[in-house]
Amino acid sequence: MDAYWSVEKDGDHGLVGAVIHLVVGLMAKPASPSDVVTRFVGDLFEPALIGPIVGAMNLKLLKRQFIALGACGAEADDAAVLELYFSRPECRGFSPNNFFDEAWYCFTYEDVGATVADGQMIAGFIHFLKFGIQEGRWPNPILQITAAQAGTPLPAAEEMSDPAAYLAANPAARGFLEAFPFITPLQHYNLYGRFLRCSRRRPDQDRGSRGTSGDQAASAIQNGFDAEFYRQTYLSGPDGEKFRANPLMHYLRTGVRLGHSPNRWFDESWYRAFYSDIRQAIETGSLPSGFYHYLASGRAEGRIPRYDMTKALEARIPGVTKPALLDNVAGLRDRLAALEVMPVRDGAGKPAIWVLLPDLNPDITFGGYRAVFEMMIALRRDGRTLRIFCTNDQVADLVYFLWHPATAGMRDALVDTAIYNRSTIGNGRVGPHDQILVYSVWDLPIGLKLAALTNNKIPRLLAQEYEPVFYDSGSTKAICETLYNLPHFPIINSEFLLRYFKTHRIGVFATDHAREGVDYALFEHRLNIMPVQTVQDMAQRDLRHLMLYARPEAHAARNLFEVAVLGLQEACRSNMFGSEWQFTGLGALSELPRVKLGGGHELRLRSKLDEVDYRAMTSNLDIGMSLMYAPHPSVVPFEFATTGALVITNIYENRSAEALRAISENIIPCAASIDGVVQALAEAAGRVGDVQARAAQALRPDSKSWAQIFAPVWLAGIFASADMTVVKSTAPRRTAEKIIIRSATERATA
Repeated sequence: MDAYWSVEKDGDHGLVGAVIHLVVGLMAKPASPSDVVTRFVGDLFEPALIGPIVGAMNLKLLKRQFIALGACGAEADDAAVLELYFSRPECRGFSPNNFFDEAWYCFTYEDVGATVADGQMIAGFIHFLKFGIQEGRWPNPILQITAAQAGTPLPAAEEMSDPAAYLAANPAARGFLEAFPFITPLQHYNLYGRFLRCSRRRPDQDRGSRGTSGDQAASAIQNGFDAEFYRQTYLSGPDGEKFRANPLMHYLRTGVRLGHSPNRWFDESWYRAFYSDIRQAIETGSLPSGFYHYLASGRAEGRIPRYDMTKALEARIPGVTKPALLDNVAGLRDRLAALEVMPVRDGAGKPAIWVLLPDLNPDITFGGYRAVFEMMIALRRDGRTLRIFCTNDQVADLVYFLWHPATAGMRDALVDTAIYNRSTIGNGRVGPHDQILVYSVWDLPIGLKLAALTNNKIPRLLAQEYEPVFYDSGSTKAICETLYNLPHFPIINSEFLLRYFKTHRIGVFATDHAREGVDYALFEHRLNIMPVQTVQDMAQRDLRHLMLYARPEAHAARNLFEVAVLGLQEACRSNMFGSEWQFTGLGALSELPRVKLGGGHELRLRSKLDEVDYRAMTSNLDIGMSLMYAPHPSVVPFEFATTGALVITNIYENRSAEALRAISENIIPCAASIDGVVQALAEAAGRVGDVQARAAQALRPDSKSWAQIFAPVWLAGIFASADMTVVKSTAPRRTAEKIIIRSATERATA
């Protein structure tokens, strides 16, 4: 028995024995580390294991900790360090190597903690060496959690043909065996490795494997730990002094539990606060720390290791930090840019009308483009020369445009029309009597530049919408609004849009003196007059049909696609429509999957149809819906109304419910809201069976062709030469406008 134990157990009565033992010790050779281990725990282990047990204890690590504790000085040798470890309770609380966590082991395995507490076992580390390692108990939380996340264990093995391959494939296994040198690679695999899904082949034999997540995580935690950062951040006070020599030990024993950060680039508290799933997993014990999760899977998942405002915002609100407006600056600058070269002013040749189009694309010959193309056809029919200037499309030509089936009616009119773009406009010739027709308000600045080369200084603007409504509130919208202040002669599409321009005093309507035929012109877009369904057809068919003008594209947002679909879904979920109803969405620019509406109903989205198919599709229409959150009402709701269908369309500030009903009682106005759509659907569903009223109230407007709308006399008034005066006639609104053109001589004698 050594002197320490004699004094400790026997008090003063053991003093003599202690002195005798000390004298004997001085006469004997110095004790070796193996001697110390044998003396304290030799009864637990076979003699052959004493050396490996000494090898399992990192005596340099323990010495640094004991020096910090004040238990020894720098002169203490390995045997003295072991003497302190086994003899002093405060020293036995330290972990003897980096693969073992004394505090965690005793806390996790309560039976072990109890035997250590009552003195039956010196330390959890000794229990692990004697029993725990053979029982497959985990020496630290990192390995335990890694195994839990690794999934189904690999099969046990009876032999290992190539232990070197196993250790080469799994560096953490190699480190484990260095820490506990009395077990073999095969034992490690069966006790721990297979639960960590460690490969038994070399990396070059298993190219699909990069080692196990446990292997990577354990190594990465050690590699990612910043000892100096941790020491300065958490171990500056007296309580941390004893761990300053080995801050990693403090982190593994205490810091993980307290939520300490292991380095400067990973913020444990932020990671837990930002990712609630990680926080909850730590609170329930499923994860040891956020840092462990980040190394094991968080990095691969794209999680953020520390606070970064931009990354944090993007993680919660993707796209919110994208500086889209930086790109928009260049786009707006290019859109408003003056021409680098100008066409030459040339008095020779026949006067021409220059048509400024953003693009010349046969795939968008509907809507507003249809009107401008029909006007161009009418101008050519009237003997006018046209020149097309594409302000945006730099590859446009007539070959593809006239090849397209949608432009068949335009071929004769446009086949010999000259086309220019920004690169080729310098080759153009502008005469003094030429006129400028602008399709979009964005091209008014260029239109004014070209008009300045002629005697007709005011360009014509085909105003088919108040274009700022195309944009969100911002610079693009603000700039677009100011363009209406530039001098121009608006050719306005629809009485509704004219009303909006007047109410908001836009452009020439800034004063109350604007005169039709002098300061502006007005026309109504051609309607496709569909065949009216007979009372018999509407009454006898078994299926009912609801058609939505469905435009899911972003540039058509004013058609309120989402409001319409959400309203339909609410109506269908409330069983407003029976199984006899089918739902079609018409107008998309591509074929799209069906939209679930609820109640067993689906909305089938159809791409754009030609006029023949469009007429066939509307021949059995019961309810039509076409929304437009803009001043121009569009023509679709009125075309639907010509079939005898009930038609839902929304009100706007320039078109009231009364004004819409005055056009046809089959039109059901609604608020531009989900509730408004649902209420209108309920009214339509309730009225759909009154086929007599539907047929009687079908919209039958004056049937005008494009040739009648753009009649020669009307066009002559709009494109009168600068030395002529335009006078509006008092002809009825529903007939083609008769414009009286008087020469300067006639004006003088009038």
